[in-house]
Amino acid sequence: MFRLMLRIRLFEEAVEKLFREGFEVVITGKPNAGKSTLLNYLLGEERAIVSSIPGATRDSLTEKLALDGLVINITDTAGVRSGEGNLDELESKGARKTREALERADLLLIVLDSSAPLQNDDYSILYETRENPRIVALNKSDMPSAIDEHHVRSALHDGPDTAKAKIIKLSSLTGQGINELLDALRGYAVPVGEETAPLARRRHIEAAQKAAAALEEAAVTLKTSGQHDLAAVDIRAALDSLGAITGENLYDDVVDTIFSAFCIGK
Repeated sequence: MFRLMLRIRLFEEAVEKLFREGFEVVITGKPNAGKSTLLNYLLGEERAIVSSIPGATRDSLTEKLALDGLVINITDTAGVRSGEGNLDELESKGARKTREALERADLLLIVLDSSAPLQNDDYSILYETRENPRIVALNKSDMPSAIDEHHVRSALHDGPDTAKAKIIKLSSLTGQGINELLDALRGYAVPVGEETAPLARRRHIEAAQKAAAALEEAAVTLKTSGQHDLAAVDIRAALDSLGAITGENLYDDVVDTIFSAFCIGK
C-alpha cells in the first residue's frame, strides 16, 4: 500500500512538471526532408523558413504547441549530415545546437523524405537515435513512395530499453496523416506505464492526489494509534478515489488482504 502511495506521488510530480514546463519534442532529419514545413503545419502558421535549398535551417527554433491542455515545446533543428567535418562555420554551429536539442528531448520526431530512397544521412540518424523515444514520420506521402516501411523498421535498431518507434506516413503539405501524428504525440506526452496509463486526464490526476492524501492519513493513524478501524476509513477513501480512475470497486478485496496478511501496526 505504501509503495502505491509512493508511485502516486512520483506520478503527480511528473504530470505537474509536464503541465507546468511542457513536453520536449525535437524534430530532426537530413536537410530538405520537410522538417520546417511540418512544424509550420502543426503550428498553423509560418514560423520556420521553408526553402527547396537544402540546409536553409541553420539554427534551432522552439515553439509551443497546445494539445488537449498539454504544452508541447516543439523544436525544429538544422538538418543532420553524417559528414559534419566538412561543414562551414554556420553549419557547424547549427549542428552543435541540433545535438544539444537532441540531448534534452523527451521525444524525437525523425522526418524522412519518403519520395527518395534512404541515404547515408538517414541511416546515420536512425542508428544514432536508437536509444531515444521517437516517432518516424515518412513525409511527402503525397508523392510516389521510394521507401519500404519494413526497410525503415529494420534500419531503426530499436534499443532494448525503449519501445519500438512508431512509423507514420504523412504529408506536411496536404495534412495527410497529421491527425495520426497528433494522437501519437498525445500518447507520448502523457506518462504511460503499468501504473500510470489510466491517469491521462486532469480529473484522474486529482483523484490520485486525493488517494495519496488519504493514504497519508491512514499511515499517520496506524503509526500513532494502531487503530485499524480508523485507518480503514482513510483506506476506503483512497480506494474510492482510485476506483474513480479504474472503474473498479477495490475496497473489500484490498482491505481484507491488508488486515489478514500484514501486521500493519508496525
